[in-house]
Amino acid sequence: MVSIGRTYRAWVFVAALGLIAVTSGLQAQAEQTQTNQRQKSNSSTYPAQPSAPVSAPINAVRRTPIYKPDCKSPRDSNEYALCVSVKSLESANHQVMLGWLQFIGLVITVSFTAYSLNIAKRALMNVERAWLHVCRYEGNMIAGKFVVQPVWQNSGSTPATKTVFRCAWKSFEAPLTSHYTFPDLDSSGNETSKFSDYAISMIGPGAETFATGIAIEPHFISEISSGNCHIYIWGWAEYNDVLFRPRHRTEFAVKLEAVPDPNPENPGRVAMRFIHHWEHNGVDSDCLKRTDKWPGNPAKSQD
Repeated sequence: MVSIGRTYRAWVFVAALGLIAVTSGLQAQAEQTQTNQRQKSNSSTYPAQPSAPVSAPINAVRRTPIYKPDCKSPRDSNEYALCVSVKSLESANHQVMLGWLQFIGLVITVSFTAYSLNIAKRALMNVERAWLHVCRYEGNMIAGKFVVQPVWQNSGSTPATKTVFRCAWKSFEAPLTSHYTFPDLDSSGNETSKFSDYAISMIGPGAETFATGIAIEPHFISEISSGNCHIYIWGWAEYNDVLFRPRHRTEFAVKLEAVPDPNPENPGRVAMRFIHHWEHNGVDSDCLKRTDKWPGNPAKSQD
């Protein structure tokens, strides 16, 4: 996402450089004009008197030396007026330099103010925007199968709209290594990208909703306890909010563990734990991938 403050500071900087260049050119032109006029006035009012005649070739160019008035003790009113003009020009140059310093300070102040406002705006939006995350996992034995349902919660102050959910699971003979792709799977365990397989919802501020449940056969639970298989559950949610234009995404991935009940009166009873995996857990830019499937986006929502 392009920073508004960064773009604004760039335009301010470019405008300041352009204004400095134009003003410097105008100032240099004005100083050159004043110098030419002063030299012309000095040469006509106070011509230089050579102490002795100097012979020169006929085709030599006569150069009139620049007259420098003695402002400490001017000889007449003309020299005094010339000294006043010189001091006025020097004072004007000092005022111009002071104005440039003030302008540069103003540009720096405006840039930092815009940067601070942008930080404050983003901080306020991050507080008020919708934030989806899995707050808990609920597992129950239904029809002889262990059904797991992740519970999504919106912890923000604005609704999450056009929300798309997805949840999948798979058993592995060994723990997952890095660079697993975490594909979208249907109920049969096959990879899918059909929009009709995605759950669509809207979650209000502070509200919760269940993701699509997954059913795990009971024999997998016993194999988890014996260490013969490793079950991972993963999923994601993508949604819009009312403050940001880009869609947001949250990913999760957990490993299912079966912990035997230490009470000898309950042999064979286990407690299920959900351990976060070190990959596929993040939000927005920390996510591994993005699908951008949502209602109203025909280019990406077709089967």
